[in-house]
Amino acid sequence: MQTGYLFAREMGYDIAIQVDADGQHDPAEIPALIAPVLKGKADVVIGSRYIEDRGYITPFLRRVGIFILAHTISFIIGRKRSGVFCKRSGVTDTTSGFRAVNGKVIDFCAREYPHDYPEPESLVLFHWAGFVIREIPVTMNPRYGRKSSITPFRSFYYTIKVLLTIFIGLLREPPVRSVFS
Repeated sequence: MQTGYLFAREMGYDIAIQVDADGQHDPAEIPALIAPVLKGKADVVIGSRYIEDRGYITPFLRRVGIFILAHTISFIIGRKRSGVFCKRSGVTDTTSGFRAVNGKVIDFCAREYPHDYPEPESLVLFHWAGFVIREIPVTMNPRYGRKSSITPFRSFYYTIKVLLTIFIGLLREPPVRSVFS
């Protein structure tokens, strides 16, 4: 991901789109994803599969992990979990790989991007950096090809590791403070 952000910065892109490679994201939803960025209402827009019920079914243990991460990260960044574009909207889909970011975030991610668990960790970093984060509802398609590598056990393990990584990160001084001071 960071290599993509480095390329986007070098090429002078105003917006970068992140799309997972498993075919679950519908490219037809990209205009809706970038609209808040283009209007200056957000620096980061996350395509969430959980704002509206659009038929996507997440395995139970994975959904529990996402729920825990969403509530924990929403608490850490001081946001309520209500409303899509309300100023204090929460984060519902911390692991979404369908995102749009503006040029300031491209520049930031080219310098500061988490390597272990980039989607959830980056939300905390974006908050520390003062970026406006929004979510919009998106439709997730069934996965094309292979099955997910995240088994029920791995889902639990992933959630614990991400939480530990984020909590340990909170004990350190945020690296972004020096970037934007």
